[in-house]
Amino acid sequence: MSNSPKSSSGARRRRPSRADRALRSMLKFAVTHSLVLGVLLAVAGLWLGPVRLPRDLVIIAVVAGVVLIAVGMGHGQVRDATRRLKGVPRSWEFPAMLTASVLLTSVQAFMVLFLDFGPALPLFLLPLVCLLTSLLGLTVLASLRNRHRLAVALAPAVAVSLLLSGVWWVMAEQERERRREGIVRAFDEPPVPIAVLDAPGWKPSDVWIDGGLPATAVDYVPVDSSFEPDGFGLTLRVEPAVPEEETGWAPLYKGCLTEGGTAECEVRGDGGVVVATSASGDVISSLQARVEVADGMIATLTTNMPDDARDDPFVEFPDIDMAALAEHVRTAGPEDAEEVAAAVTD
Repeated sequence: MSNSPKSSSGARRRRPSRADRALRSMLKFAVTHSLVLGVLLAVAGLWLGPVRLPRDLVIIAVVAGVVLIAVGMGHGQVRDATRRLKGVPRSWEFPAMLTASVLLTSVQAFMVLFLDFGPALPLFLLPLVCLLTSLLGLTVLASLRNRHRLAVALAPAVAVSLLLSGVWWVMAEQERERRREGIVRAFDEPPVPIAVLDAPGWKPSDVWIDGGLPATAVDYVPVDSSFEPDGFGLTLRVEPAVPEEETGWAPLYKGCLTEGGTAECEVRGDGGVVVATSASGDVISSLQARVEVADGMIATLTTNMPDDARDDPFVEFPDIDMAALAEHVRTAGPEDAEEVAAAVTD
């Protein structure tokens, strides 16, 4: 028998074309670029936490600047790498598509932080969202050759961004509604009466009920955003007055100098309000206004100075008349539940 040529199954594999090699390289760029920057967005969001304007404007600007610098550097690296690839028509379109996908994902990150609906899951999903939009864009770019392909490639990323924006918005509204209903229910049968500060210039920001102590409390913040210092607030707490023979303190004079404590206390106003001042030398650290709001129930209005890592712990204590504010303290009625719940969840 004569020697016949080898069958086609043994033929050498066809070498990938320049376009195939370029597509594989772009796929690697898309995966690496989107995951790295997506993780950066998630870490920045988890570190930043819920944001409030104008209080967190500076830190938001810093984080946004860092993100833009990282995105810009990534864009430059992908652009230079793409230019070196052979077989890539209009090589500038691929890095532009990747950068747009990352920026759209950044919008999602800040939206989640502004909505502040509790779970951190959306932030953990950001790398996957960034990867998904980048791969969708790359698929469209690779399959089209017309001059409008970049706009078409960005359409899936925009669609995903709009869809997720709607999802985050719905989740935030559902969380607000659950919280609103929980606050209203808490007003029905609290372990001790709930007190409210019915004074102009202040609005509720949080409510908590502790049946174990028992105690109730409502946090307040200034209505005017220009109130100084930034981040200052009040807490109005109600708890039973423990008899002096059990604690050694007169109920309204707990911790006062006259009782062996360290706070300077005095009665002010016409309502028998006891104002307790805690200070180190001439520097006031806190003020408390105490008043009996119901039989055997003490309401304590306490100042909350900003002291977390984002605020200056040495800000000047505000000039505030705690006795005058305490005269606006009253026990809450059924009509207050909806009003407080709406103010807290706005």
